[in-house]
Amino acid sequence: MVRVLSKVGFAALFVLAFAFFTQQAKASGADFGCSGATNCNGSVTVSGMNYSSTSITVAAGSFNIAGFDTDEVGENFTLAFDTSAGTISLTDASDGDATLSGTIVSFTAHTFGGQTQLTMDVNWNIPGYHAGIGTVGFIISSNNAVNSVDVSVLPTPEPASLMLLGTGLLGMGAAVRRRLFS
Repeated sequence: MVRVLSKVGFAALFVLAFAFFTQQAKASGADFGCSGATNCNGSVTVSGMNYSSTSITVAAGSFNIAGFDTDEVGENFTLAFDTSAGTISLTDASDGDATLSGTIVSFTAHTFGGQTQLTMDVNWNIPGYHAGIGTVGFIISSNNAVNSVDVSVLPTPEPASLMLLGTGLLGMGAAVRRRLFS
């Protein structure tokens, strides 16, 4: 019985060491934005309750998404979206080496003081991840010029990876249990 327990302890120690020393596939996401008329370029087309644009310029702030270059920080991206089609994309305007695309899940528009505040909830498609989530917020002037943009992209781990880890742990538990009680 002592010999079996020492093997179980060794296996548990191995699993913990493996989890601790394995390089983690973490990505903290990305932020894009502009504020003030001098920093924001682009306009929004309004058709009834639908909003769209193909050429809003935003700058990449923090940028830490696995699979993308780290040189994206500070570069300009072109933001294009269409609420009627439910599509949105961010493309590196300088060299085109990074593109994020997504689906608009929902959006709201509120008009106050001659300006419109447009907020979108987005599911981003991020390579290596199941999806990313985020929000896009705009302040649009009465002549449809963009005054402010704030875009956040947060990756979420792929569910299949978590399921694989869980089934592996269950399998190890079953093997240990079988050895202890046989």
